[in-house]
Amino acid sequence: MGVCGDARTRKNKPELSDDNSDNQSMNSCLNKVLKSICKIEYQKETGTDKGTGFFIKLFRDNEPLFCLMTCEHLITNEIIEKNKTIEVSYDNQKKKIKIELNKKERFIKNFLNLNIDCTIIEILPNDNVNKDYFLMPNKNYSNNFDDLKKKKIYIPQFSNGGNLSYSKGEIKNIEGYQFSYNASTFPSSSGNPIFLDQTTYVIGIHKGGDESEKENYGDFIFPIINFLKNEKKDKNNNNNIKKNDNICKNKINKKNENNIQDESNKKEEINKKDESIKKNEINKRIKLI
Repeated sequence: MGVCGDARTRKNKPELSDDNSDNQSMNSCLNKVLKSICKIEYQKETGTDKGTGFFIKLFRDNEPLFCLMTCEHLITNEIIEKNKTIEVSYDNQKKKIKIELNKKERFIKNFLNLNIDCTIIEILPNDNVNKDYFLMPNKNYSNNFDDLKKKKIYIPQFSNGGNLSYSKGEIKNIEGYQFSYNASTFPSSSGNPIFLDQTTYVIGIHKGGDESEKENYGDFIFPIINFLKNEKKDKNNNNNIKKNDNICKNKINKKNENNIQDESNKKEEINKKDESIKKNEINKRIKLI
């Protein structure tokens, strides 16, 4: 079950509901969650780019972690390292802050190690974001993903005109931490939160769509909750992107060094086998001729 590109290129857009729904329960949910949806602007070599994210309250080492969550394919390590700041608009774009990414005390992490397309950026007290804007994760299904199949969901998002709206759908399939659904999305909706119908607790993050299958895809955030819960803080350097990357690279390099001789021996054996096969094929041809 592959993802074709991301939500920016998705053209299949069934009808979307707007935030003036007659459903009072849904309106109540939307009033709570829409103010937490963020537009993110950052610099790339090709100019200014935009993405979507949302504020969420998690826990790391049993302490509250207020953060901005978005897709890793939008805010990559490379973008974070090249940008000193990113601009974040929220509360229906009525409020805007600049987040300095190079602060040592700011915790930043992606979760590619869990095969989840997600990056979180800690929101510090001096960023002056009211705690009322932070959503909470849904913890009821952290160990039983399969129970979510066929569940109704909704995805709040920005329309092409920049207005906030939402779409409804159903979870169709679940594979590992990834799930598919038929809720429609506008382009540039990657990074939006996904909720169970008529709730305000996040279950996943929207990341893309497949036009051929007319389905969208997201990743559950439950593994992130469990990962952060058990992760110990690094008091000396809270920003661990480069540190984690270097550790991974060192491990890979050591592994490669240890396997050089083995690879060399394997190549010699393969070459000998190839030469033997070629000789046999030549002999067979000669006999056939």
